[in-house]
Amino acid sequence: MRNVRIAGNRVFLEEHEELVEVWSGGSESPAHHSSICCWALSPNEQHLITLDQGGQIKIWDLQRRRGERRVWDGAGFADATAVATTNGGQRLAVAHGLTVKVYKTVVLANPWERDKLVPLGTMDVPLEEKVVSLTFEADNQLLCRDVRDRIMAFWQPEQPPWQRKIL
Repeated sequence: MRNVRIAGNRVFLEEHEELVEVWSGGSESPAHHSSICCWALSPNEQHLITLDQGGQIKIWDLQRRRGERRVWDGAGFADATAVATTNGGQRLAVAHGLTVKVYKTVVLANPWERDKLVPLGTMDVPLEEKVVSLTFEADNQLLCRDVRDRIMAFWQPEQPPWQRKIL
């Protein structure tokens, strides 16, 4: 398992390797401008999704030099309690308490524009406490875990009606 450590707005991989943004002039800055409140690795650990307190989401490709990333901004993400991404970063999920939204990610041809998020669905999770962990599984399940470690699984999270089961 890949070792990830979050310190405010900075992300460290393994021991001391820091994920940074590299700008066109070659200058670097920390992973986010605001403190990171949620993060998760993809199931194959090749992508890292991070969300800061300002609502900015980034999916980092950890196989690329310097952690190439894709960025989305949204004040609607600022109060999220958990995030997740699929292996290739084509979908992401964001939890707000007991509500989980799933999005398709769309990469734009112009590198100066922000990539787009297409809403695929919203699920109300029938657990008692807020969702604090989301994980996409290989068999197209989305696992939602609450603070009491109860798990709800959704199959085909991008196609309603959702099949669900408490594990």
